[in-house]
Amino acid sequence: MAVSQNIARLRALLQGLAVTGVKSLGVQALQLESTESVDGGLDDGANVSSTSLSTTKLISRVTTAAGSGSVTLAAGGNTGQVKYVVFDTLAGAKSLTLSCSAGTGGTALTASLNVARTALGLLYDGTNWQILGTAASGSGIVGGTGGV
Repeated sequence: MAVSQNIARLRALLQGLAVTGVKSLGVQALQLESTESVDGGLDDGANVSSTSLSTTKLISRVTTAAGSGSVTLAAGGNTGQVKYVVFDTLAGAKSLTLSCSAGTGGTALTASLNVARTALGLLYDGTNWQILGTAASGSGIVGGTGGV
């Protein structure tokens, strides 16, 4: 999906949420240095102990290894909050499973990324994390459930 299409989707979603006065998305440029790098938590089929992603960092870069590839993202702090999860390195042929918590009355979101160097854009609508899109060549998201 082209950047212009993602921007159009974001504007439409913000308008649907009655967020007014949005003239530029340039404010996110100030947060580009707000990144974290984490290893996926234990996920060997029998046991799951996910690594929590920061809700205050714009970008989370995740590496998986054999038997580890599970991360969670808590409900967002603000309506319109943007989060990017980058499946940085695929090690041990383990895909990345992302589980996003919902706010009050919301629906949790789960997505599996199986292509290294895939970026998943998310937007918090005040109740749920919404998928803005992915950026990768190949298959990207295997499944995304939840959200609106």
